[in-house]
Amino acid sequence: QRILSRHLLYIIFQKLVHKMGGGRMLAYEFIPNKERIPKTIESGHFSQLSGLVQNMKGFDATSLEARLAALVQQGSVRLEDALLETQHPELLKQKVR
Repeated sequence: QRILSRHLLYIIFQKLVHKMGGGRMLAYEFIPNKERIPKTIESGHFSQLSGLVQNMKGFDATSLEARLAALVQQGSVRLEDALLETQHPELLKQKVR
């Protein structure tokens, strides 16, 4: 984990979500290995990564909730379907408003 935390550039988490009209489309989370991310990886607390990306500013980070909100606002994904895909439903609802 130490080697991974030092050499990893980005983490990309992908999910296929149901899209309106049928089929699926890609939603993703893009996490640059900056700020507290390397220490979190080194300590093995991978489940905390998603929460950390919410507070990253200026690093081109994209949270899953931000991407899902964009897909909902574009009319590509229903809010109900997006809520099934997130661990932070209240945050997603705030971003959609």
